[in-house]
Amino acid sequence: MAEAAIEVPCAHQRIPRTVESALGVVDALVDSHGGSSATVWKVRTRDGCRLVVKVLEARAGLVDGHDLDSFVRKPSQIRAVHEALPGLSPYYTEVTGEWTGKDWAAYAMPHYEGRPITSALEQEKPDVDGFLRDVTATFAILTEFGYAHRWSPAPPEHFRATHLNRVMRRLPLLRDHLEPELFADEPITVNGRRCRSLPRLLDSIGADEELMRRLRPARLGFPVHGDLNLGNLLVRRGAPDPDFTVLDPRGELGPWDAVYDFAKSMFSLTVFERAMASGLDVARVPGTGGREYRVSFQDGYDGYLRAAEGYVDALAGIPFFRRLDEVDPHWRTRLLFAHAFHCVAESACRLSDRKPRTYGDVGGWDACVLLSRGLLLFGIALLDELLDSAATP
Repeated sequence: MAEAAIEVPCAHQRIPRTVESALGVVDALVDSHGGSSATVWKVRTRDGCRLVVKVLEARAGLVDGHDLDSFVRKPSQIRAVHEALPGLSPYYTEVTGEWTGKDWAAYAMPHYEGRPITSALEQEKPDVDGFLRDVTATFAILTEFGYAHRWSPAPPEHFRATHLNRVMRRLPLLRDHLEPELFADEPITVNGRRCRSLPRLLDSIGADEELMRRLRPARLGFPVHGDLNLGNLLVRRGAPDPDFTVLDPRGELGPWDAVYDFAKSMFSLTVFERAMASGLDVARVPGTGGREYRVSFQDGYDGYLRAAEGYVDALAGIPFFRRLDEVDPHWRTRLLFAHAFHCVAESACRLSDRKPRTYGDVGGWDACVLLSRGLLLFGIALLDELLDSAATP
């Protein structure tokens, strides 16, 4: 457990006294946004600095990537970016301090001003074209000065290890808390589509050698991020000369597939940002033996999906991806499959992170289960459709 600590107003978590003393914290407020397993504070210090402090305590049930081992590597990844990528360094968060204790770790970074890059999609009249201009200008910098800095050959089993095996590791957590019908041999129906269950989908994808060959990256790049939700891009000025800050990398130090990260950004558009902000409506259709579900969003931000429709074409116009076409012509297929796998993998994260949220009458642990169930259903439907499309050119 953490050391003796100050109480944080309106929260049960505490800042370790070591961190509080080192920074000279005079007040702290928990930031409940985001999908991290860490507790995040906005703090003010004695000398007037505004910082963000993240603390994670080890506990059972934290999935890989959200665990303490990954967390303690984040400052190292941030330093690696600043040391190796001078062109990206001005756009990347910094670390102002890091600490480790018995079963916990923490690090601090500056508090950056800016707006979420998705804010244009939440206006009364969503500016979809403006969003796509901003995001492609931002991605052009991330790719040209980041991922493209260093190349390595991808292992033959890269997609299996990165996506299929990750979901397999998280299956026990999903089985423990969600309906058994989602994991049985029989099909389920999601929003009118008859789908294979998750285990059947994983078996079918893994057994398709031709598909697995197409899903293998041609090469891996510099580990710029590893968890590029659009919430991790804070913008102060948009296209054509963007000014932004990249936040909260995953803690990856080895070669990385840029398509993984841009599939995560696509997942932000299609599902994640809306689901986390407003929740999901999930219903089991009566009289179907628990095998038919309807899942939808509770908000009215349809601009997100309109932006998602133009997302792949926008990526394809970035110089990095035009060059990728020459050596990795199946990157679009991998992007779509990775996007669907992110839905399934993130379903387990909602059961792992357990942050208190409230959506209407649903709160606490029930809200975590609601998000997990809805994300899994979206992922199952997407994987089922993609698998059928792959089998029928």
